[in-house]
Amino acid sequence: MGDQLGGKPVAADCYTSEGKINYELVKKKDFFQSGIERLKKAYSHKLPVAIMCSESKPAECHRTNLIGEALAEENIFLQHIDEKGMVKEHKRLIIEMGKGGKLF
Repeated sequence: MGDQLGGKPVAADCYTSEGKINYELVKKKDFFQSGIERLKKAYSHKLPVAIMCSESKPAECHRTNLIGEALAEENIFLQHIDEKGMVKEHKRLIIEMGKGGKLF
């Protein structure tokens, strides 16, 4: 699912002029929405799903800042495993990040 939910989209128009990923633009893309729909379907069937990438710190990862927030908006419960192997609920992680629930 890296082509749908990966941290470095192929679509050039997902990046700012400085080369930084714009999560608001990514959220609207068909490829991203398709990946989110796949996760929602798995969730509706009560299938356990783990999403992984090379970033070990959830607070610095697109899994939290992009995918996690998109799923939280759908009232999907999710947890993150941090670099120490600790499990944190998404809402708790957002509070710890000091973002108050909105990351972008």
